[in-house]
Amino acid sequence: GPTTASVSTLIVRDDTRPEIPPGVDLALVLTDRDPANDVAVLRLLSSLRAYAISTIVISLSERAEITPGGSDRGRFSVPAQRIIHAQLSEPEELQKRLIGAIATLDRHHLAPLAYCAPTLRAALVDALIRDASKSNGQFALVSSIPSVFPVLGGIVSSVADLFVLTKNEVALVFRIAGIYGRDLK
Repeated sequence: GPTTASVSTLIVRDDTRPEIPPGVDLALVLTDRDPANDVAVLRLLSSLRAYAISTIVISLSERAEITPGGSDRGRFSVPAQRIIHAQLSEPEELQKRLIGAIATLDRHHLAPLAYCAPTLRAALVDALIRDASKSNGQFALVSSIPSVFPVLGGIVSSVADLFVLTKNEVALVFRIAGIYGRDLK
């Protein structure tokens, strides 16, 4: 997976076919119009889809004139959680929705993105911790099944918990350290 992230700006006009620069892993598409009716955005999304690039669409307006429609989401080929309609007057709400959309990305994209965007670090670390907690809880539940058998089942269950849960926690510590720019050596 990627170990670094870089930021590039691509401005797309209605009359041109966008050229996607090499090495793009994530695209944030920002528009001030309704994305479902914006020819430039639809062309860009088509190009991004052709390169299998994870995409988040952000539609900003000065007032609540753009409302998320159910039919336009399928047209974008972007998961519904990654289509954000927000007002310029509500930056906190936009940040909350953006963090929610980013948290749905492939986990390989999160660490480099959080490293490059310090304002998102805490929220993305929270999302990683919640994800690891959920995985650990599910594993602990399944690994406790052998403990219904006296003595031997309890030993097998404990050993499995010890190795797998410890590995998961160490991996989480390294991810968080990387997000905050700590040396991982």
